[in-house]
Amino acid sequence: MVKTLTKLLLVIGLAAVGITSAEGTDYCAFQVNVTNPSGEPFAGVNVLMVYKGTTFAQTQTDAKGTARLCDAPLFGVDIVVGEDFCGSVLVRQIKPPWLETRQLYVTYVKDSCGHFAFPPDCRVLLRVRDSGGRPIAEARFEGTPSPSGKYTDVSDEFGRLFRYTKEPGKLEGLVTKAGYVPAMVSRLCGPGPDHDDGELDVILRKDR
Repeated sequence: MVKTLTKLLLVIGLAAVGITSAEGTDYCAFQVNVTNPSGEPFAGVNVLMVYKGTTFAQTQTDAKGTARLCDAPLFGVDIVVGEDFCGSVLVRQIKPPWLETRQLYVTYVKDSCGHFAFPPDCRVLLRVRDSGGRPIAEARFEGTPSPSGKYTDVSDEFGRLFRYTKEPGKLEGLVTKAGYVPAMVSRLCGPGPDHDDGELDVILRKDR
């Protein structure tokens, strides 16, 4: 009787272990819930798990805007949500809790890098600084007029001047401010990697 009872308890114990193991196979490390700015589920969005700079897993959100990334390292990973490098959402260095699914909530706006967009004009950001690298406000650009779009004639608190020029063409002029020596600015706008949109540092030195 005792032996029979012992065998029965052993069988029950093994069955319980089998159920726990089976339940363990359903464990999922992360569930990513993606919505648009209106709060609606965003389906068909790429979701990647990146570990040590390499894609460890990749999937897409379903009709409910959820994506499950079940197999994960024990250590911190990055979760990337988005269709393109530009505009993607990055959740950095998160770890899955032990045998519990970590819920992540992301608001995503679909955007692209504009790989095939070629604006007809060149946009140039002038950063006006003093000799110590500090931004200079209220410096004025005097030179090539901007043909269109938004632009500024006077630098803001960060020393920024936003200018446009036509392609092909040339942005040329002086940046001036009372008490400083004017600085010449010149940039080509046309074919070539150094002749399109860009930034220029403009250093104004004290007028002694």
